[in-house]
Amino acid sequence: LFASGCRCRYCPGDACRSCSELSGNCVGIAARGVNVTSLAGVLGEAGDLSGYAHGNALLRHAGLNLAEASSGKWRGKMVLSKRGRPRLRRFLYLMTMCMVMTNPDVRALHHYNV
Repeated sequence: LFASGCRCRYCPGDACRSCSELSGNCVGIAARGVNVTSLAGVLGEAGDLSGYAHGNALLRHAGLNLAEASSGKWRGKMVLSKRGRPRLRRFLYLMTMCMVMTNPDVRALHHYNV
């Protein structure tokens, strides 16, 4: 998704003004469907992305990890924990839906999984 070295469409040349204002360093937007507004929402809620060891840590911070709803002998089904930040979940959902709408590779992957 994000690459070091700026290759996004908002960069006029060597210096990326819009991306560097968001995160302090240049975070190039390499995937189609990721815009500066949605990236600002994710960075505003999650903070610096280099602090996460892997993508699952960001999903856990958003409350998108799986949890089993069970009690005693009763075993329930797996549900989302929703114990994280609701606005981060919203921004990730909007970014994902935008990528499904505009990126044919992500759209094919979405139709295969859903």
